[in-house]
Amino acid sequence: MLRPTLTMLATTALLAACNPDDGTNPQPSDSDADIEGRVSDSDSTARVGGSGSIEAASTVQAVVVRDGEAVVIGEADVDANAEYAIELDESAEGETVMLRAMDDADATVASTLITRMDESDDGDVYIAAPMSTETSVEAEVWLSSQLRYGDDGADAAEVRVRVDVDASVAVRDSSDMDSDIDALADAMVASAAAEAKVWADAGATLDDRTRADATAQAMAQYDLALAEGGELTDSWADVRAARTQAAIDAGLTARERADASSASNLLVRAVLDARATADVSDRMTVASGMLEAHATSDALVELYASSQASSEARTMADDAAAQLRADADAASDLDAMAGAWADYEASLVGDGSFEGSLMDSTFDLSAVGEVALAEAVDGSAEALAALEANIATALSLETDDTLDVDTLSNIVVSDWADSRSSVTTSLELLFSDNADAAFAAELVLDANGRFAVVPD
Repeated sequence: MLRPTLTMLATTALLAACNPDDGTNPQPSDSDADIEGRVSDSDSTARVGGSGSIEAASTVQAVVVRDGEAVVIGEADVDANAEYAIELDESAEGETVMLRAMDDADATVASTLITRMDESDDGDVYIAAPMSTETSVEAEVWLSSQLRYGDDGADAAEVRVRVDVDASVAVRDSSDMDSDIDALADAMVASAAAEAKVWADAGATLDDRTRADATAQAMAQYDLALAEGGELTDSWADVRAARTQAAIDAGLTARERADASSASNLLVRAVLDARATADVSDRMTVASGMLEAHATSDALVELYASSQASSEARTMADDAAAQLRADADAASDLDAMAGAWADYEASLVGDGSFEGSLMDSTFDLSAVGEVALAEAVDGSAEALAALEANIATALSLETDDTLDVDTLSNIVVSDWADSRSSVTTSLELLFSDNADAAFAAELVLDANGRFAVVPD
């Protein structure tokens, strides 16, 4: 759900069953229902929504996962307007609820997620996002992770952030949809483990669940915007801001947030390159590259804002960060995303020469020795290539249905730390000031270490 293009798949009509909107979700209601929503048609197949969904759907079940099992806690018929209103049989306060439309043969037609069920106010009804291909794939990925990984399963908020409409369409059209859904679930779990390790190493008391809890209200408002067919850009910006603020509140700097993003997104790409079909892997590479671009650009801005660099260098840094965000947001395919990152690398350390680069503007390279600096930059690329090879080797040894995410995340985090140490040490031999060497190392790592493990 990285880009607010779901409106192309979801209805733009207001839910007829909704009460007058007071702008919040859940919202006041005169009915006995706890959840209201609708099934929508989109160009797809059974299980992940799409053409024929409205005609096929007869009931909607509210499902939670408890003790490793899917439990139905409410059910309602789908009416002639493809709408449903569910009164829960038991409380699901604070839980993720999967809403799945079923046909007369009890097969899943489409589904959607409520990230966190809010029953804090009696009489309120939660307005769920309309069921579409995107919401259906997100729900299936979440369910796979919960049933296969138990307590370590991916949080719904993170699945919704990472799986966008283009990746969902790729899953829908896949020759092996079940395997792709499981592969996406594997990638979500692995990415969460990597982020958690970076956060812990930074001394932050943050985990996937805590950040998702902080994002839940913004997600609820996004669901309401989807249901009403309104403007989604601002609602999605609020979701992104809530995720970032949770990390800031935990004491993480922009650099630490960028490291966590790079580690987690690197694992997403590596896992899917090994386990998913090519189109799903490519689409998720684009999605992960956008997430990583925003975290990396924030880190670059923070690095220069607190530095003694010239105003010219700070302006160049701000421009490079803004350009990366814009190019990544606009990238529609793998080539465009790779190009966005290649341009960012060139803006930081040049392309064959440091002349005109941010590195050149920040330091007196004549005192450093450009040839030696170029060798250090190349050495960092080699170190990070070794990291990629280590992950690929570890993944090739995975034979179980589920991944050993602890091993994989340890490789990523420890090798990344080793790369930073190695690059910094090599630059300390060139710069007279160790602080300058550490600063330059961050530029080199940003140029060579971000958006790693891009499938061939």
